[in-house]
Amino acid sequence: MSAGRSELARLTRFGALGAASSATSIAAYGALAPHAPLGWAWGGAYLLGILLTTALSDRVVFAVRARARVRILAFGGYVTVFLIGMSLVWVLQTRAGLAPLLAGAASVVVSAPLNYALGRRLFLQPPAGSEDEVPVDEEHRQQA
Repeated sequence: MSAGRSELARLTRFGALGAASSATSIAAYGALAPHAPLGWAWGGAYLLGILLTTALSDRVVFAVRARARVRILAFGGYVTVFLIGMSLVWVLQTRAGLAPLLAGAASVVVSAPLNYALGRRLFLQPPAGSEDEVPVDEEHRQQA
């Protein structure tokens, strides 16, 4: 498979995992919201989505098997991107007066590429001097 097609396949899998993670977070929020303060319900639901993404990104999106150290780095990175997105929503809504839907969309436009770049960096280019990823498909074995 060419590099361009391989990247497009990864982006497609990233989108599918993102949709599954979002659906999981929304469902969890629906289940938690009647029983907890809304901020806690959304925080817990979003955390569940981040855990799902962390658990599956290496194999599903990038076709590698990451070790625990890289998964921990990814989790921390995904939480950081979430906080960046939340900060952006807050600024756009409270300071710029943007409608919530537009502020949320702007957050997604910023967060999605950051999450993809983070995953690509961590799972396909392990930190220097480490052997943290094990390719799981033939294409990656040839590239490694």
